Amino acid sequence: MGYTIGDDVLDSRDIEERINEIKALGDEATDWDKKELATYLELKGELDEDQWLYGIVFILQSDREDAMKQDFDEFGWIKDDMPGQLYSLINWSDLADEYFGNSYDEITIDGVAYYYK
Repeated sequence: MGYTIGDDVLDSRDIEERINEIKALGDEATDWDKKELATYLELKGELDEDQWLYGIVFILQSDREDAMKQDFDEFGWIKDDMPGQLYSLINWSDLADEYFGNSYDEITIDGVAYYYK
């Protein structure tokens, strides 16, 4: 498995792959595998099946500022020539709360809080 709950970013397609791996283990699945499978199936059941298969990205809530900055950079909302003084005046924490609060839903996966859309 290339990821674990608690990673900065999870993708439903990776989780689906892991679900299939655990199911393929059959009787050889460990108690840990069974718990993991139950967690993932519960999560999958809470979300839209089509979106799940297309790909839902889960972003660790505590990593929201970095994820938002990456989005802003990708969208071209942060310019490379932005003066450092201006950049330092931005309240990234409040902006991240607003950004994720308006654009993302929240979900808890095995006790770990994530945003997703």
